[in-house]
Amino acid sequence: MNTWTLSPQDKSQIKDLRSFLPARAFDIHAHLYNTRDFPKGKHNQYGGPALVTPAVWRRQVGAQLNPARLAGALLIPIPTHPAAAEKGNAFVLESLRREPTCRGLILITPRMPRAQVMDYLRHPSLVGFKPYHLLSGRPNSYEAPLASYLPEWAWEIA
Repeated sequence: MNTWTLSPQDKSQIKDLRSFLPARAFDIHAHLYNTRDFPKGKHNQYGGPALVTPAVWRRQVGAQLNPARLAGALLIPIPTHPAAAEKGNAFVLESLRREPTCRGLILITPRMPRAQVMDYLRHPSLVGFKPYHLLSGRPNSYEAPLASYLPEWAWEIA
């Protein structure tokens, strides 16, 4: 299933949206991923391509806003599973090296060493980190206590 294809209704609504959007826009929530990095047994539940790079983001969002309006984005790894956080972070960091108009967040898990997070945050284009309940490792992550996916020391860094 590819839900990233613009339907005729989408295109009609896009025309209406473009009439009142600013000349330049910064996307504050753009996920990048490579399904190759998903844990075994996890499928691409996002309905998009197997690989979402900044170029794919530009093409998709540009089709909606107009490519000339894209001022950049806040690039974030997909929080699929604690085991995939490192690969997602590495993918976003590599993407940021080629995208001077973009900034990024890393995923943080309680199992990450504080020193590793501090090393990540030294990257000039990283502006913070994202804790997420899916990274708690609990079967029902919606009921996960905050401490199960956000380490206490992260509050000090923030």
